[in-house]
Amino acid sequence: MFNSRWINSTNQNYELEQIVETFERNNFYVETGREFDELNHKIECSEIINHDNINFIYGKFGFQFEFIDNTPLITREKIRDGDGEPRLVSHVLNFWIGDNQKFLFSSSKPNDVKGRNKLSQILFNNDSLISKVSFGLEEIARAAYQGEFGNMWLTGFEDRNGGVQKGIIYGNNVIDDEMYAQIIDSIKNQLGVTHEIDNEEVKIRLTRTGTIQPLTRKFENDEPHIFNLVNELNEYIII
Repeated sequence: MFNSRWINSTNQNYELEQIVETFERNNFYVETGREFDELNHKIECSEIINHDNINFIYGKFGFQFEFIDNTPLITREKIRDGDGEPRLVSHVLNFWIGDNQKFLFSSSKPNDVKGRNKLSQILFNNDSLISKVSFGLEEIARAAYQGEFGNMWLTGFEDRNGGVQKGIIYGNNVIDDEMYAQIIDSIKNQLGVTHEIDNEEVKIRLTRTGTIQPLTRKFENDEPHIFNLVNELNEYIII
């Protein structure tokens, strides 16, 4: 169960049924590397999950790739430079795919990006057709100032004129504090807002780089709430 989601999007038209069929055809396959004869890949995918506002699938993509290891070696005698030997690395990417052209991943780390690009190649025969999005945080902050998102409990800012150039403000309704007026025109890199889910106020952290992270409630893989949040924030998503 993963709460953080890195949001990606595509301009390609697809049906979830087609996605599932493609994953079934590519359930397990092997690539040949430069140094290793077999690089294994496997996709595990759920059935289509239907909800009122969103239909989606979730699953895991396990893959192997080659890595030149230059990690220093530490022994009792000395610290030695890495040997530059090829290593076989295995990684698992958790994914959620909706019928709203949004792909959600549990992380944006380099190996997850590598897996995303491989999924793009499998689905669309092109490794760059699933791409990251960003949030227009200044627009979200202005909407929060008008009361759209309830309690804004976090603001991260940078490139502020003056002695304090960057920082993070935590609290309760920080947008109503006089300190907020001093950073209102600065660039925002993250925001914390609240959103009602199943009659519960949930704290949510948004980053400019397209991550959405509910903090005060855990969600199961088959729950639609994070996709619903993405849909509600769609007007603030920059592709």
